Amino acid sequence: MMRELKRQSFHLLLGIFALCVLVFFGRGALMAGTFFAMLIGFILVNRALLKNRIRIMEWFVKEFERKDARFPGWGSACYGLGILFLSGFLHDPAEIAAALVVLALGDGFSTLIGKMGNYRIPWNRSKTVEGAAAFFIGALFGYYFVGWAILPVAFVAMLVESIDWPLDDNLMVPVACTIMFWVL
Repeated sequence: MMRELKRQSFHLLLGIFALCVLVFFGRGALMAGTFFAMLIGFILVNRALLKNRIRIMEWFVKEFERKDARFPGWGSACYGLGILFLSGFLHDPAEIAAALVVLALGDGFSTLIGKMGNYRIPWNRSKTVEGAAAFFIGALFGYYFVGWAILPVAFVAMLVESIDWPLDDNLMVPVACTIMFWVL
């Protein structure tokens, strides 16, 4: 549980950092910064997979990566790809900001609260109703950026996060948010 708490705290901080980059420096800076962070991450992962010892990578994996990750940095790669997806396909900074809030707060809160939940979601027994509710409530902070439009976005993103996809929810949630903002 402690590892997941650290992982989700990092998840929240990374999302808030991305939001700050967007607000203070704009969409282009968010895209460029995310791209270069992912590039550096992929180089580090590649070197680690080639059996080169990289202490920062070893520490990061030990402290933050899930045991069942496909490769070291999998969750972070999906998170970065999700940010690139929504910042590449959404042009309104307010919508990007709201989607970042959904990703950071909604997804972060869902895991932290959901781990303590008792009522399982029927279509995904590994998730809880309490976690889904926490996701929705956390995502509602996106109201600050898009007003009441956050309600359907948060609801659909909550449903998408609750499904057991073959892809990471750090990618699926931004895709869902992007599609919802296109529809609205």
